[in-house]
Amino acid sequence: VEAPFGMVIEESETYPGKIEVIEVVEGSNTEKAGVLVGDILRGTTAMALDIQKSSEEDFGFSVGLSEGTKQRAFLPTDKKPFEMIMKALQSNALDNGGPGEATLVFERRVKAPAVADEAA
Repeated sequence: VEAPFGMVIEESETYPGKIEVIEVVEGSNTEKAGVLVGDILRGTTAMALDIQKSSEEDFGFSVGLSEGTKQRAFLPTDKKPFEMIMKALQSNALDNGGPGEATLVFERRVKAPAVADEAA
């Protein structure tokens, strides 16, 4: 999904420890991707600091002069602090040094079809 996403998420009241979509902005990138209100965010890509690469290849990082090398990583969202998930999502924005898009993994609860009464 390209940034900006165009959705509102919050900690789910129905599914403890999970993040739920409570609003999808009409015409947004999230709507175009098929995300619906009630979908559960199970994971997202985010930009993470590659500490090993930075410490080996970036002298400025070693002495505190640079922020280091970032790489795309996958963050499962279940039971993570809401603030951490928001920062992960925001790290994907171009103005935050991200790629301007994120892979978002959602779970959609589907109601089972009503079973017809066989005696009828």
